[in-house]
Amino acid sequence: MTGDDPEHPADSFPLPGTDGRILDTAPEFVLYEAGGHQYVVDTARDLIVREQPAQAAVLDQQRLYKPALNKSGTVKVINLRSGKLTGTTDLGSACVPNELQHSGTLLSWSCASQDAAGVRDLATGHTYPAPASSCWATASWPTATCPAIEASRPCRRTAVRPTWAPSQA
Repeated sequence: MTGDDPEHPADSFPLPGTDGRILDTAPEFVLYEAGGHQYVVDTARDLIVREQPAQAAVLDQQRLYKPALNKSGTVKVINLRSGKLTGTTDLGSACVPNELQHSGTLLSWSCASQDAAGVRDLATGHTYPAPASSCWATASWPTATCPAIEASRPCRRTAVRPTWAPSQA
């Protein structure tokens, strides 16, 4: 892996382990998993800033979201620059997520063993239940991937377009 240092364009940073895979990326970080461990790599500095056992985890800018393994339904927020816990998020669930995804202000989670999932809007603090098998925080969320959640959200007009027509229910 190489950083973006123009003074060292040929330098590379060997990732630990073999047969690993990149799980997530952020502007300066990569979440990489190999051999039952996860590594957060600072790509600008070619440096591993965090190592942890393989678990649900997702990056957002300079933050890492990961389950609080000793407190069901809670996700820890870690500042990747300082390595310190900066907060927690209550998912409104009694399970430890085995999958997390993040997009904008939305943190989606899934607990496959309990057939439970949801989406937490970090800006509003609202949590929406979701189908465990198909709801993830994508750029088109929630219209395309979570119609049940979309139906529970209040409707508001954001623009008037001459080609728009309400759908027939």
